[in-house]
Amino acid sequence: MMHMTKSLPPLVGENPLILVLGSLPGDKSIIQGEYYANSGNRFWPIITKLTNQSTVPQTYEEKQRLLFSHGIALWDVAYKASRKGSSDSEIRDEIPNDLSQFLNKHPSIRVIAFNGRKAQKMYVKHFAGQFRNIKTIYLKSTSPNNRQFNDDEMLLNWRQIFDCNEI
Repeated sequence: MMHMTKSLPPLVGENPLILVLGSLPGDKSIIQGEYYANSGNRFWPIITKLTNQSTVPQTYEEKQRLLFSHGIALWDVAYKASRKGSSDSEIRDEIPNDLSQFLNKHPSIRVIAFNGRKAQKMYVKHFAGQFRNIKTIYLKSTSPNNRQFNDDEMLLNWRQIFDCNEI
C-alpha cells in the first residue's frame, strides 16, 4: 500500500562544503527522526572511516558533530512522495525540497553528492542546470539493499567527496 512520506529537516552546520543528498528517508529514519537510522545502512560507518574516526558515533548528536566538523550537510531531494515501504524504487510523485533556497542560505557548498542513483535521477529531473557553480558527484548507495559492492569499494567511491574539497 502506498503512503505519503515526508523528508526530515536538513542537517547542516556552519559553512558546509559538501551536501549529501539522499532520495527520501526510509521508514525507520522517519520514525526515529534521524537520517540513516536503519542499522543495515552503511552511511555512518563509511563517514566514520573516511574521517579517520576509530568508532562509529553512537548518539545522533555525535553523528551530527562528525558531519559538521568535516563540512558535510545532509538532506534529501524529495520533500515528500508516495511510496510503498522504504525502497527508492517505490518512490512516486515526489515533490522536491527547496534546494535553491537552501543553497542561497549556504553559499559555502561546493559539492552536491548523491547517495544513490535515485537521488541523482530526481535531482536531474527537478534541478538540472540550475546550480552550475556546484560540482555534482554520484555515489554508490549506502542502502541495506545495495550489497553488490564491498566496504572497500564503497570507501573508494565515497572518498570523492573529500577529494573534491581537499578537506
